[in-house]
Amino acid sequence: MYNLIMKSKKYLLSILSVFIIIVSYIIYVSNNDTVFANINKSMLIKSEVDFIRDKCNNGEKMFCEFNKIVDSAIKGEIDNVIYYMEKLENRGNNKDSYPVDCHVLAHTIGKILFYHLGLKNSVLTKNICTAGIYHGAFEEWGTISNLNEVKKVIINICDNKDKQSISYKLCIHGTGRALYRSINDVIVGSDGCSEAFKNREDELSCFEGVLSSHILIEFGKKKTIYHLK
Repeated sequence: MYNLIMKSKKYLLSILSVFIIIVSYIIYVSNNDTVFANINKSMLIKSEVDFIRDKCNNGEKMFCEFNKIVDSAIKGEIDNVIYYMEKLENRGNNKDSYPVDCHVLAHTIGKILFYHLGLKNSVLTKNICTAGIYHGAFEEWGTISNLNEVKKVIINICDNKDKQSISYKLCIHGTGRALYRSINDVIVGSDGCSEAFKNREDELSCFEGVLSSHILIEFGKKKTIYHLK
């Protein structure tokens, strides 16, 4: 009788384990599908990724390297992406390197990683390529958020960083990018910076972000760069 009970328990545990694995897999696939769907429907990401791929297809070696990093980011290979972004950042020390604007690429990577990590965790990544990853994540988040939501979140989003560090200043700059992207208006974005930040330096860093995103969009309309709304 005892052996029969033990066998029944083992059988039930086996069934339960299989059930948990199946449910976990379904949740994982479902979440991944949502992430990829969001990446695919983002016009910001599409315009930037298309630009990189077109340049690669036209034989520009640098953009083919960028394209590999973008593909890795889309797959959610976070550690791999950070590793190769750091290599690009440090390439200036290599006499055999070609010029690399890794800050612009980092914007694209940040937009993609936003969907894998969310805003808070994207901002917690390393300050790579002058915080381009922060800025891209802020821009993407801003495009899918309303102004009031952005105003609430930006007040504290950078507080985990040392306020005397460049990472903090660059993070605050990113909040201005989110403000602008949420409304596409320089005056409204500037007013949002004043509401959120009472410290004058923080307010100015935020406004620099607003102005930077506005300038990028204006240039983008002329197709001189690829940061389009």
